[in-house]
Amino acid sequence: MHDLIKRLAPKNGARVGLAACLVFLVGAPLMAWGAGASMQWALAGAAGLSALAWAGVRFGGAVANYIVATALIGQAMLVTALLAGHPWQVDAHLIFFLMLAIVAFCGQIAVVFWACALIAAHHLVLGFVMPEWVYPDADSVDNLARTG
Repeated sequence: MHDLIKRLAPKNGARVGLAACLVFLVGAPLMAWGAGASMQWALAGAAGLSALAWAGVRFGGAVANYIVATALIGQAMLVTALLAGHPWQVDAHLIFFLMLAIVAFCGQIAVVFWACALIAAHHLVLGFVMPEWVYPDADSVDNLARTG
């Protein structure tokens, strides 16, 4: 099984990422509806990020996995923001781990580091600028400690 994954991952990792992004075309609006957030913004965000992933797969080459990884992490960011103020907002952070697992399927450690850097930047910047999109209720010092 490990050999099969090693052979398929570099060739199909971006496509798997695109498929994961497409799931959010339904998932994000449903989560928004459940949280009382804007379903239109959820669909627009999920569609834009899915289009980015599709463009990455279509473009191909060495940069495809970076583009798809960016779209995947963007989907996790979107869901976390959509659940702002909802009790499941903290649980939504688990989606970042799921997305990292999908990114790892690409078989490039540099792409995984890129995705980790995006997550860290997201938490650092929004932890200060729009903390309610990342953490339910904390001050800037607590947000910085959580990110580290």
